Amino acid sequence: MNIAFFIFHVLFLNTPPRGFLITLGCGLIAFTFAVGGLIQLRPIKMLLAVISIFMAIIGTWWIHINLATSQVEWTPLFKYDYTWPLAQVVFTALAVAFSIGIPGNLINLTVQEESS
Repeated sequence: MNIAFFIFHVLFLNTPPRGFLITLGCGLIAFTFAVGGLIQLRPIKMLLAVISIFMAIIGTWWIHINLATSQVEWTPLFKYDYTWPLAQVVFTALAVAFSIGIPGNLINLTVQEESS
């Protein structure tokens, strides 16, 4: 995921990402999906994934916005327009979180051992 965000920023935004927010957000999402593998109930896995993806997106954006006036420039997972109201950013992040968290847990990828 980290490499994908790096390529996205370089190719589409024409700026290399700065700081460690992308790595931190990707780590949170990957950790949540790994922990979700230990949970049996699929709706709980989906809810956990949606919450972590939403928190990663909003958290990195919030840190980016609060440090925008300092000399430190950290790149968030997704850059939103600075003129957007908070509600628009939250609803967009929720839409992304639901579109990743729910389908990401629909298929069971565990290895099943065959008995002969």
